[in-house]
Amino acid sequence: MFESFFIKQALQKSTSLICDEFLKKYQHHTILITGAGGSIGSKIVEELVKINIKNIVLLDHSELHLFKLKKKYSSLDFSYEIGDIRDHKKIDFITESKNEMQIAMMNRPAKEIVRAHYHPQQKRIVKNTSEFLYLVKGSIKVTFFKSKKKLKKITTKELSTGDFLCFFNCGHAIEFLKKTSLIEVKQGPYGRNLDKTFLVK
Repeated sequence: MFESFFIKQALQKSTSLICDEFLKKYQHHTILITGAGGSIGSKIVEELVKINIKNIVLLDHSELHLFKLKKKYSSLDFSYEIGDIRDHKKIDFITESKNEMQIAMMNRPAKEIVRAHYHPQQKRIVKNTSEFLYLVKGSIKVTFFKSKKKLKKITTKELSTGDFLCFFNCGHAIEFLKKTSLIEVKQGPYGRNLDKTFLVK
């Protein structure tokens, strides 16, 4: 989901970019700011900080811009990514190479061809079952737990249509806030009675 702002409005320091409708709509979402170190992007970041939006990803092509942003918002738990949204051929892996499940964002122009290929068999050690969820429609609240044995809550996030997440080596609980359709992907083979342990208080 994207929101657009008029450039003149963004550059007026006395004008608030974020209205109550925006806050109500996106307060529990992760918000991506592209060009976060520029005059417009940095203004949007300032406005989001004022209304206590915490789930923010700051994207900029300049390492210097990101360094300044990290310094300015060092007390806040933002995510910082270097890149250019105009780079249509770039494949950005959201996950780290060490993760037992890999997720990437791919954006390619029409008529481009990926040459025929296959992935040769490799021996991999998978110690934990990872889960990828994509919400086709609906709304859920996910609670993350630190311990594998006891209920030690880390945080809670709400997701809606079009959002996705991946669980890596953590406990979790899901509450369905609306009638929901989602796609779940995990490694296999899957043992229904062996691959799930319920946490206790």
